[in-house]
Amino acid sequence: MNIKAYTGIDDKEAKDNPENFKVFTIKRHSPILDDTGEHLNIRLFDFRRPAKFAKDQIRIMEIVHDSFSRIAETHISIQTRTVTEINCSMVEQKSFGEYLNSLSERSYINILTSPLLDGDTILHFKREAVFMIIDRVLGGKGFEEIDRDFTEIERNLMNSIVKDFLYSLKEAWVNIADLNLNIKRVESNPQFARVVASNEMCLVLNFGIMVGNKKSYFSFCLPFLSIKPILEKISTRSWFAYGKTIKNSDGKKNILSNMNKVNLAASVVLGKASATLKEIQSIEKGDIIKLDSKKTRLIDLVIGDRTIFKVQPGKRSNNLAVQVVKVNQ
Repeated sequence: MNIKAYTGIDDKEAKDNPENFKVFTIKRHSPILDDTGEHLNIRLFDFRRPAKFAKDQIRIMEIVHDSFSRIAETHISIQTRTVTEINCSMVEQKSFGEYLNSLSERSYINILTSPLLDGDTILHFKREAVFMIIDRVLGGKGFEEIDRDFTEIERNLMNSIVKDFLYSLKEAWVNIADLNLNIKRVESNPQFARVVASNEMCLVLNFGIMVGNKKSYFSFCLPFLSIKPILEKISTRSWFAYGKTIKNSDGKKNILSNMNKVNLAASVVLGKASATLKEIQSIEKGDIIKLDSKKTRLIDLVIGDRTIFKVQPGKRSNNLAVQVVKVNQ
């Protein structure tokens, strides 16, 4: 259906003298109907900036990375020995080219990889954030205004700090997937950090970090193509369903797994003896204290305040050792 519009002149005059007037043709598409005659709900699609992530997926990413912020705060506070605040300030969709253009040179750009993903992701720190954290870790006050490249020592130190961030991400993502991210390489120039094509869409999470009274920023970039294999898990329905599954079936396994990592102090008790305060005060070098245990009797191996094993003392190489003979019931 075409509609012809004339420039403020009546239709008869325009038809009589068409050479004096410009004619504009407006094409109006016929409505698209389904088989029952109802209008179809057609949405506009921007091919330059296609929205690849649904609103509920973005909301879940906000929740997940709010949790990441709290976990990372604890780890970085321990490293810097001062109060650290991290908050997820913005979640946005943008093309990878736009994201790279927003990064400054001499940044600390971690290219990350994971067996679950089809491609790489990026964890980017502003230069000021790196020097601020490193200075605190080395006992300074968080001085960040340093205009130079990173030294090899600073890179190695920052590498260990980034691993704390990656561990925090893994903990925050536990209800979605086992996001076991590893550092593939580190770049300082954004132009060498192209993990996908410039027109590919990404989900970019921007964070503010305050160490003491100094503030800076870092970001986490998730290209759509990279996280596509786990994208279906980032939905409201699967989020809560998977959360219940973890709670019901794997909750005990997770607790036991974490408990198995706890370090316990074990001690061997050769024997006991009682003495008065006067006797203790009179003990001198070379004195012999008689214990209540026999030479041939098994001795106790104590963990915490409980005797767990009966052991036989001996020697291995140049060290004292014990051999477990009996397990206490």
